[in-house]
Amino acid sequence: MSDAFSKDVAQVIQDEGGLSINKADKGGITKYGISLKFLQEIGLDINKDGIINAEDILSLTPENAQQLYKIYFWDNLKIFTIDNQEIANKVFNLSVNMGGRQAIMLLQEAINFHVSPHIVVDGIIGKNTLAAIDKINPNVLLGDYGLVAKLYYERLVAQNPNYKIFLDGWLKRAAE
Repeated sequence: MSDAFSKDVAQVIQDEGGLSINKADKGGITKYGISLKFLQEIGLDINKDGIINAEDILSLTPENAQQLYKIYFWDNLKIFTIDNQEIANKVFNLSVNMGGRQAIMLLQEAINFHVSPHIVVDGIIGKNTLAAIDKINPNVLLGDYGLVAKLYYERLVAQNPNYKIFLDGWLKRAAE
């Protein structure tokens, strides 16, 4: 695994924490940020008992989580194509938390504060998104990305007050 990914995945696992069972979490039982819902969506039976359930989450190791993050986030979303490592790290971290497509769409919204014509907000890291990232001061883009992520999280809580329990952690993540 690349050094950039290895450093970033350690931060994501730290941010996500260990085992979590929270009724407000739509993903269900979660460990290292990997939810039961995610395992069911990708069809991965960690403990190979023929059923994807809470036991798979309990069997999950940090190494399993790293592999899943590498395949389904870092590589699949093409985060590795972003030249600026700080921006790549932020996209990766937010992708794990809110889903890849949403995190990339928020990045594209932040990019559109600075480029004309605007790029398409489609949740895909393509050549236009990459070219636009390279035209913007990284610190400015990171600040704007954090702002749109903060607003997104606040909208989620406004729509579903049960999520308020997560807001402080989400806002910290948006600001990092």
